[in-house]
Amino acid sequence: MTTTRKIKAIDLLDIALNELKDSGPFADEISQKQKDSEIDKKLIARAWQHLEKDGFAYSENKQQTPNHSTTRIYITLEGILAIEGCPSIYKGRPYKWQALKANLTTAWKLVSLTAIVINALIIIVFTYLTYIKPQ
Repeated sequence: MTTTRKIKAIDLLDIALNELKDSGPFADEISQKQKDSEIDKKLIARAWQHLEKDGFAYSENKQQTPNHSTTRIYITLEGILAIEGCPSIYKGRPYKWQALKANLTTAWKLVSLTAIVINALIIIVFTYLTYIKPQ
């Protein structure tokens, strides 16, 4: 009985980007390969299409014969910079890092808005208490 692990789309994009990096001249000795044998190659191909839309990859079509052509996907400089620009905790996972940054930004906006509302309420209460004359 084989167990299959569910993989998130963000993880798939990170795996596909790292696979492109590792297959080209930018591979290093201490590579963070995240290849998973359970991932379908069709999913990786779709992830490469998404990477191309994001500007992290580009494709080249080569016409070998009139009826046959091959498409090769390469990583761009932006893709390399995205991989290298992640903090050490998220090394090699730029999509995961972008998702965390988006969540942190949302949380920060919520906390700052709450602080502004509380500050305004405190100012209103102090203003009210300052100008009330005892009867």
